[in-house]
Amino acid sequence: MMDFLDPKKSRAATIRLITGYILIGIALLLATYVLVYLASGFGVKQGKVIQNGLVFVSSNPSGATVYLNDKQDSSKTNSRLSLQAGTYTLKIAKDNYRDWQRALTVEGGSVSRFDYPLLIPRELKTTAVSGYTAAPALATESPDRRWLIVQPAAAQNTSFDVYDLRDPKKVLANKETISVPDSIFTISQGGQAGLELVEWSRDNDHVLLRHVVGSQAEYVVVSRSKPAESFNLTKKLNLNATSEVRLQDKKYDKYFIHDTQAQTLATASFGEVTPVQLLAGVIDYKTYGQDVVAYATAEGADQGKVVVKLYQDKKSYAVRQLAQDSKYLLDLTTYDNDWYVAVGTPGEGHVYIYKNASQTLRDTPDRPLVPIENLKLASPNYIEFSANSQFLMAENGQDIATYDAENERSYTYRIDKPLDAPQMHVTWMDGYRLRLVSAGVVTIFDYDGTNLQSLDAGNPAFLPFFDTSYQYHYTIAPAGADKAAGAAALYSTPLRIDSDL
Repeated sequence: MMDFLDPKKSRAATIRLITGYILIGIALLLATYVLVYLASGFGVKQGKVIQNGLVFVSSNPSGATVYLNDKQDSSKTNSRLSLQAGTYTLKIAKDNYRDWQRALTVEGGSVSRFDYPLLIPRELKTTAVSGYTAAPALATESPDRRWLIVQPAAAQNTSFDVYDLRDPKKVLANKETISVPDSIFTISQGGQAGLELVEWSRDNDHVLLRHVVGSQAEYVVVSRSKPAESFNLTKKLNLNATSEVRLQDKKYDKYFIHDTQAQTLATASFGEVTPVQLLAGVIDYKTYGQDVVAYATAEGADQGKVVVKLYQDKKSYAVRQLAQDSKYLLDLTTYDNDWYVAVGTPGEGHVYIYKNASQTLRDTPDRPLVPIENLKLASPNYIEFSANSQFLMAENGQDIATYDAENERSYTYRIDKPLDAPQMHVTWMDGYRLRLVSAGVVTIFDYDGTNLQSLDAGNPAFLPFFDTSYQYHYTIAPAGADKAAGAAALYSTPLRIDSDL
């Protein structure tokens, strides 16, 4: 009971206590080391403390070999790599596919993801799906990439071929020809006629088209599934000749109406066909969702300037003044719960990107709004956010600049593939890749200009199309004697080897 009075027992107890503290300390050090190593990427190499970064590498198809600085790694895609901070060449290779590679900079404690690499077969096997006596007048794909609508040249606006791309082996078997009422077209004289795509509805059924005859134009909505219910929107909303229409929140029964002469922006719907003015003084605009609008206006601008405003939460915020120009570059989106708006003009050679502009102006109204990025590009004539909203692309033909919102990094480069006429712009293929037709061949490349791949023949008047999983590629191109009868054809090209389909 009184062992503390016995010197030997007291000394033994002290030794046990000290030993216990030492063991606890060692355990804490080991736990701390493991936690720090895993969380911050620290390690030890040749007696020196180094810092690692994590790199996640995936590919489509998966199971490809990973190479670092041309040395084969033990990993296959999809995998996680712990790499010492530094610069590497990352290559992904798979039998019968073209290599994918890019430069990789690893920072200590960082996490990088490359989950977008798309491997293309070394040899592409293209087959004709359906032939046409002449190049189609119109071809457009639904947002979900399931439906492809083609208007034959001789269809005179009323007949369309609808292809279901869900089963690539049954595209022709599932082809359906639909006819819309001739009565939905009310103008028929005055020059060459044609249909132009405005945009698809989010329901992947209705598509808004602009019917042009000489100097006249009207808007029609075509229903893929119920063509008899297609209608003339210009007549339904009693639009005047100076009105331009876009879908509101991508819904086929709700609209933004821009009167280019009166410079008003209004909304209308099936429930309220009389336009309700939303904004005045609108020279040009871009919308997002139900009621968020970036627009250029002379109201409140200095002499010789326009001011770009962001209309959000029923209030307009002045974002930036720009020199007056023949066109204005506007786009906006949300990414990772943040708002991004991009503005510019061809004449200024800059595209300014702002993050959470309206919130910043509300919180600090006395401070000037500063862009998070300034993309410098000679005479930019087009900007567009990618399908996943992570990237903004600004381009002038072969000259391209992109901004990566996730990694807060920009790229400026020039591709060696000139665009065939009548293409106006390079456009996004998906969330990470861009596309164009050059020298009659479809070309795709990553957002940073790397991994440029030539696919198959394409007509620059139509975008190259893809199925929902990017396993098949579809083009409309001149028909070869060994491929299909007629002057043009719809072609199908698998982007997977049979074993990977």
